[in-house]
Amino acid sequence: MSRIIPALNEGVRKNLSQEGGMEALMGALSSGHHQQYLDKPEVLEDEAT
Repeated sequence: MSRIIPALNEGVRKNLSQEGGMEALMGALSSGHHQQYLDKPEVLEDEAT
């Protein structure tokens, strides 16, 4: 868990710094597709995600 929080924080920070980032984040959260990251937290360590 100690590695997940910093990874999430970095991802949110990166997303919000891009144009349209807030809208993309809100869309992702409302879609429900984020459940995969709770089920498989190791996915967050993948550079492609």
